[in-house]
Amino acid sequence: MTEPSPTEAPTDFLPLPAVVDPGKSASPGQRRSVITYYLCGASTVVALLAAWHVAAKLHLLNSTLMPSPGDVWDAFIVMLSSGDLIDNIEVSLYRIVAGFALGLVTAVPAGLLIARVRLVRAFLEPMLELIRPIPALAFFPLAILWFGVGEANKLFIMWFGTFFVIIVSVIEGVHNFDAVYLRVAKNLDASQIQLFRHVLLPGILPFILEGNRQAIATAFRIVVSAEMIAAQSGLGFLILNSALFYRTDRVIVGIIVLGILGMMFDRLLVLFTRGVLLRYKGKPGEMSI
Repeated sequence: MTEPSPTEAPTDFLPLPAVVDPGKSASPGQRRSVITYYLCGASTVVALLAAWHVAAKLHLLNSTLMPSPGDVWDAFIVMLSSGDLIDNIEVSLYRIVAGFALGLVTAVPAGLLIARVRLVRAFLEPMLELIRPIPALAFFPLAILWFGVGEANKLFIMWFGTFFVIIVSVIEGVHNFDAVYLRVAKNLDASQIQLFRHVLLPGILPFILEGNRQAIATAFRIVVSAEMIAAQSGLGFLILNSALFYRTDRVIVGIIVLGILGMMFDRLLVLFTRGVLLRYKGKPGEMSI
């Protein structure tokens, strides 16, 4: 029996056909694996909804504290038709995307500097390790004092939370990159731009892209907390405000919407990550995630 090579992942554990070369169609076995994967996930959701519905019908749950799936669906339709839900989704997504973008454009160059320049690392790495463990929300009172009660304080907190997640992934990527490839490229008279674009960047991309997934998840967690503390809009505000009036159906709608949005963002990043890695397939420093 022939054993698979170490670089080949078992087909049974590949949930998405994106791992296949875009120029080739997925094999029947891979297609069946993907269908099975999603059917298993869907069956879990259906089972939970069924158990919830039965418990509500048998009055095992307090309808005020835990409404039935039908009540939650009715609340969702009302919130959707009134525009209240869409407005709050738009506000939260703006804060998430803007904070993530700010973190990305500042963390990547900062991480490269710290990892590649010894003098910069000597001055900044101790400060980075001191500040990084501090929760972003610990700075929220200062952010309100510094930036007022508008959007700037929330964007600062979003940037703070995503910045340190991404910068650590960049530094880790550079530290794990095999320097042999850089020396070979230098011997071939590659310029600094060519070194970065064709050698270093492909090698650290898996770390950066995986850091982006963690940063997005962090952004979702932070935005809800920030909107519950000091905001008049957003999904966090919607959830807290609904809870104050015992509208648990609206609370559950907000929580479910957050989960769906977070999953969608994560899946999009996974597809993007795999597409980028396939583009650099076979080049130095490639790693799978």
